[in-house]
Order: sequence, then C-alpha cells, then structure tokens
Amino acid sequence: MIVTKSYIYNGFRGFAYGTVYELDDGSQWRIIDHRFRLGSTLRPLATVTKSGNKFRLRVQGIKGSVSVEPLRAPTVATQSDRAPTAYEQAEYQFDKMLYAALNKAVRRPKRKRHDW
Repeated sequence: MIVTKSYIYNGFRGFAYGTVYELDDGSQWRIIDHRFRLGSTLRPLATVTKSGNKFRLRVQGIKGSVSVEPLRAPTVATQSDRAPTAYEQAEYQFDKMLYAALNKAVRRPKRKRHDW
C-alpha cells in the first residue's frame, strides 16, 4: 500500500543508515536499513510503501528500496511541482561531479597484460 508519493525536498544523495529525507508533502523518513548506495539526483520522486509494520522507500532512478521509519506524517496530500532553484541546480551539478570523481578514484586499475 502506498503511504505517500512526493518529491524529495533538497535532492537525493544516496542511501545511508540514519539519513533523514524530507518530502515535499511535509513527511520525514529516516533510513534504518544498513545498505549503502551512492547516488545524486535533484528532487527525485520518492514513494513510501507499507507492508505489515514495515515502511519501504523507493527513489525514482535508483535501483532497490530501503527500510525507513516515519519521523513526521505527511501534512499535504498533493505533490509539489516547484521547480528546482538555481542554487539547488548548482549543488546537484557539484554533487554529480563529486560522485563521478569518487567512483573513478575507487575503481581498480586494469591489470596490464605483458606479452613476454
């Protein structure tokens, strides 16, 4: 069952334990899953679903979902169509370049084949 479907307020920087995301509908969700995934997306659409007593957060453009706990319930039932500000766009571009540099630095160099 879908609990809320709204945009992440300040952009998405990945899944990490303890991270709190605020959605445009006023709800806040803390990640309680120990999975770690980097990603940077400006104001992606997030969907929170409930199955039994567990809540799961799925972010558009990111594979998989994580367990979350509610910190604040939604206050507005509609989605916000607010466009990102110039500051948010610049921050997103910086994060995108930073994650690209980190991923490049972490990759193992290819082994050179020696033709003896």
